[in-house]
Amino acid sequence: MASRIRARLLKKMSLAIIPLAALAILSLYNQRSIYKATVRVNAVSRESTLVSNLQQALDRAIMPSNDYIITGKGGYAVEFRKYSEEMERLLKEAGSIHDAFDGSDETVAEEKRILKGLKESWGNVRDISARIFSIQKPVGNRDAAELMEDMDYKWGANAIALLDRWHRIDERERAEALRNAEAAWRNAWVIIGGGVAATALLTMFLAYYYSGVFVTPIERLREHSLKIASGDFASKAGLRTNDELEDLSESMDRMSSELSALYRDLERKVEERTRELNHAYSEMKENEERYRALFNGTNDAIFVHPVPGGGGPMKFIDVNEVACSRLGYSRKELLELSPELIDAPGHEAGREAAIREIAQNGHAIFEMAHVAKDGRVIPVEISSRVFVLKGAQQGLSIVRDISERKMVEEKALRERRLNESIVNYMPAGVAFLDNGFILRKFNALYAGMIRKYTPYTPDEALGMCYFDYVPGSREQVEGWFKEVRDSGESADRKGFELKIGAGEDEKATYWDTAVTPVFDEAGKVEGILILTQDITERKRSEDSLKERVEELEMFRKLTLKRELRLRELKDRIEALEMELKGARA
Repeated sequence: MASRIRARLLKKMSLAIIPLAALAILSLYNQRSIYKATVRVNAVSRESTLVSNLQQALDRAIMPSNDYIITGKGGYAVEFRKYSEEMERLLKEAGSIHDAFDGSDETVAEEKRILKGLKESWGNVRDISARIFSIQKPVGNRDAAELMEDMDYKWGANAIALLDRWHRIDERERAEALRNAEAAWRNAWVIIGGGVAATALLTMFLAYYYSGVFVTPIERLREHSLKIASGDFASKAGLRTNDELEDLSESMDRMSSELSALYRDLERKVEERTRELNHAYSEMKENEERYRALFNGTNDAIFVHPVPGGGGPMKFIDVNEVACSRLGYSRKELLELSPELIDAPGHEAGREAAIREIAQNGHAIFEMAHVAKDGRVIPVEISSRVFVLKGAQQGLSIVRDISERKMVEEKALRERRLNESIVNYMPAGVAFLDNGFILRKFNALYAGMIRKYTPYTPDEALGMCYFDYVPGSREQVEGWFKEVRDSGESADRKGFELKIGAGEDEKATYWDTAVTPVFDEAGKVEGILILTQDITERKRSEDSLKERVEELEMFRKLTLKRELRLRELKDRIEALEMELKGARA
């Protein structure tokens, strides 16, 4: 059956189509104006950027020939060719932009004349530059100076003036396009404001009109429904509107009659159900007593709570006596709390991971820490499982105190960290190789040695054979390593030379190294431990110092021989002077 109320509404509401259609047409027209203005602004901005690039390119293209005349260096010709290609590309791009414009526009025609003059000036600049670069010795050359003056002050200045004129035209065009865009936006706001005002007035009129049409009968139906809700099933609405509201009124009258009959039948059933519930309550009481005996007889704390992530309140549903005594709460106090409130801070990530596992598998075993009422933090292990209670999924968590186990684990962890700290801060590189000489562990100093002397990072070397990540070492140390592994006895070498690499990449290094076997719990060798110190720099310093001492000793001997020779020559000169004096006498 067609809706009579809907038909009446549609008939009245159709009057609103006319002003809304007019508003839509105005909006479309103004949107077209905004689009045209925006496109014009972008085109002018692009053209202005191109003019600026032409100015910069022209300045760069003129400079190489001037620098060539001043310095005479031929490299400026290559620089000129590069800037000349950039200038040609920009002129070509400018021509393609104006080819797309309407030639009848006076501004476009003027810009095309400027571009033509600019191409002419650039052609003369390019030709004069080529003539300047053809002069072999331009420094002090009069012809070169005249060409440079002609290029700079005649054609270069003319091109710059044309570009400045073009830039002014672009600024004028851009300002005009922005004014058009702003005017279109102002019109858009006027249209929007008028449309909002018209829509608001139309809405208020329709609301006022239809409130009188529909509110009065609806109010009568509401009063009738309140009487039915209060138990007055004899009440009748009696509405006559000749539409769906009248149909609703008749339906409510029939409903009140049916409710009266149902209410009498319900009273009879309630009495029967009450007798059944009393019997079930007695059985439930017995079951609860058995449940409490089991629930409180365990050594672990037990919590019954809603399934995490299920929504609703998360307070505990039930707790046993162990949970109360361990946390120091009364049962009433603990039932007012939730699992999150007794969890120790800092365990949020573990709790979220456990919730995800419970949601996926229906159960989870995880570690947590609980905070007692007096502030004590108690490490616990929780076994949680989902079960159905009263038709809803609930969680059952059995919580075991693992304080003693944690103390043992923390003690072992402190000892392991202490051992690791000792190894890492030893003044030597430490590495453990298994029986196949595969690198399994190392300290920070040994990692630095790997980075310094091998082509691998420490992470890459981990899991590699020693002879692979230390190239060229197999022939030098394999026998030594095997002897320690097979004999089970330590062996060390002081200042031994280890050549790393092959061919031209080979380099000599020097080491103080001790290799000792590592035994497992059964007393069998499970690998070797390398303790090594890099003495390469010290060795090189000692060799350099030794060479320096030898050089100084040689210099000292040469200096001594020279002093003896000078003394001998001095004595010879004195003897010759004595002979000369005797001959004169």
